[in-house]
Amino acid sequence: MTNVNGKKASTTKSFLEEIFDEIESETFGELDPKDQILENLAREILLLERDMTVPGTQTSDASRVERLTKFIESKDF
Repeated sequence: MTNVNGKKASTTKSFLEEIFDEIESETFGELDPKDQILENLAREILLLERDMTVPGTQTSDASRVERLTKFIESKDF
């Protein structure tokens, strides 16, 4: 692949990411306020879980459950 095609692929990828972000934003905006809170909470939990399962990290199942439990308990919903 030449630089020109690489640049086109990069531009296309950027464009598709922008479209995806816009669609996601519009979809999120159409949710009820309570559903938006739950959506944000779900995202935060998934990010926390992903951070604890990054290759090279040694987090036991018990520790992961404890951290997730503390996270959920700290939220007011």
